[in-house]
Amino acid sequence: MEYLSVLLLIFLFLAFLRMPVGFAMVIGSLIMLKMFPIHTFASPSFLARLSFYSLDNFAWMAIPFYLLIGELMKWGLAERIIKLSQNLVGRIRGSMGVVTVVASILFGAIVGSTMATVAGIGSVMIPEMERTGYDRRQATALATASSFLGILIPPSISSLIYCMVTGVSVGALFLATVLPGFVLASGYICINYVLIGRSLPLVKVDKGVRIFNKETRTSLFQTSPILFMPVLILGGIYGGIFTPTEAGAVGVVYSLALAFMYRLFPLKTLGNILIASAETNAVVLILVPFAAPMGRIFSIYNISDKLAQAITSLTTNPNLIILLISLIILVLGMFLESTAITLITVPVFLPLLVQFGFDPIHFGSVMVLNLGIGMLSPPFGYALFMGAKIGDLEVHELVKPLIPYIIWATIVLLIIMYVPDISLWLPKVLIGYTP
Repeated sequence: MEYLSVLLLIFLFLAFLRMPVGFAMVIGSLIMLKMFPIHTFASPSFLARLSFYSLDNFAWMAIPFYLLIGELMKWGLAERIIKLSQNLVGRIRGSMGVVTVVASILFGAIVGSTMATVAGIGSVMIPEMERTGYDRRQATALATASSFLGILIPPSISSLIYCMVTGVSVGALFLATVLPGFVLASGYICINYVLIGRSLPLVKVDKGVRIFNKETRTSLFQTSPILFMPVLILGGIYGGIFTPTEAGAVGVVYSLALAFMYRLFPLKTLGNILIASAETNAVVLILVPFAAPMGRIFSIYNISDKLAQAITSLTTNPNLIILLISLIILVLGMFLESTAITLITVPVFLPLLVQFGFDPIHFGSVMVLNLGIGMLSPPFGYALFMGAKIGDLEVHELVKPLIPYIIWATIVLLIIMYVPDISLWLPKVLIGYTP
């Protein structure tokens, strides 16, 4: 375990100096090689080649495609999704909170990103919630908490990255996070009603007006080509028409067609959108080659086996093992970016969990939910900071109103952790997945 301790100390020290996570990974690995040169295949030149070839994988091309879809579709899309959500659920007490949750589900199903969802939905809905009686902190907390529904409702970039690392079925994991996402969303709606909504005035509706009225049908018809996006991607994957990577390419073409059809943005801004997407891709994918040397270090020094031995020396109870691993991931999520956490922890923990009878798809759903909670949590959760920025609040002002939503998300995590059928039911029924 001394190797792991040294590697972690180096990594944490570099991260404390505000060095980007990817650079901290590769520099920590190189320092380890100098301190403990025990393997002839662990030269810096070998690790450089390893980093280069780690990206030479067709499956990784899916990430740029899905990120570009999110960048293309978030322009002008949020307003249309919100209008549809208002027509569907905007006639009940505390309706703006419910609209925020429903809009986050629909928006997240298209862009697949927590940060895009909190920016796209939060920037529109926080002022709307304030206008109808919500306190700004309450409104911002609900919009921020709802944002990570975007990585639970497929297609999801976090799920894709987990599948790229583990090689498990993308379609199965996409389905495995659906029910947890809707359980989480239902709880958010109840919390919104109990804490805020029931004290707000009831929305008045003319006598005889049906919920699914002409305005709702018109909004649904106008938005249906956008809502068809996840159907196209998921239907193509589950129907065996194309691979997840090819589905991403098809999604980009369809997104461009929708963007021009709806005039979501002027043609002259397309270059800026492509640049923004490339910058986001660089942030995500640069972690892949930089994580490869750390993975090699883990292999050379048998760190994974030694860590597994350390955990099993504490307990051999499978329920306690997955709880301990989830706690480690949750704490890391409060400090690090989700892609880095997936690349570092999954190759270490998944073999141990499989050894104790846990299904990789089940753990994938636990992992994605865990990452989302970490992004909401202080002190450095990414979604927490983005939400505070969108809501024009200090981070500490947002923490207290977020606590009920974080508690509910943690309860859902525990339920999913110990009742795997909630995650695995849809993959079993729809695609015949066998754990």
